[in-house]
This record gives sequence, structure tokens and C-alpha cells, in this order.
Amino acid sequence: MRELLERVAAGSDPRPGTAAEVAAAMMTTSLAAPLNSTGVGLHLRMWRKASFPPLGDSTRDYYEDAVGPLIDDAETTTRRKLAVAARRLGIISCSGHHDPDCQFTALGH
Repeated sequence: MRELLERVAAGSDPRPGTAAEVAAAMMTTSLAAPLNSTGVGLHLRMWRKASFPPLGDSTRDYYEDAVGPLIDDAETTTRRKLAVAARRLGIISCSGHHDPDCQFTALGH
């Protein structure tokens, strides 16, 4: 969620997959077949970017050094494939002052 909020705040496209989504996809993939060096490196990079608890080792540096450019390509491709087309920020007409008829009042704003 943090990554999506950061994208919206920066005016970036919220549709590409997030680091957490990529990490989850890599975990699911690893259950079907062993990951190669690029896959392991991508999983470790996304784990870190998603701010998940540290894994307690320094293998990420090894993968970044060994296959970093391949991980870059895999990250771009995977984020694109995990894109959520409907994840777009609509027009916000809220002024921040909520009257009883405001659609955002029920959300606890």
C-alpha cells in the first residue's frame, strides 16, 4: 500500500505491480519450480523494496553483483505483467471539508 501511495503522491502510474505483488508472485513461482539466479535475485530485491522483515543474510548483494542487469529486466517485465488496469486514480472533487452527503464521510475521513 505504501508503494501505491508514494506513486500517487509523485504523480506516477499506479497500475504496474508493486514490490509486494512481485515478491508474492516469485514465492508462488518458486513453489512450482526452482528459481534461477535471476528469479532469486528478483525475489530478494522485491522483498527488500516491500519493506518485509529482513531475511538475515547478505545473499542479495551476491545476486545483485552477479546478475543485476538481468534482475532489472525481470523487474520491469514482472511489474508490467502484474499490472492492474483498473488501478487508476479517479478525479478527486473533495475539498477536505465533509458535509453529511459527502461520499468520503462514511470512510472515516
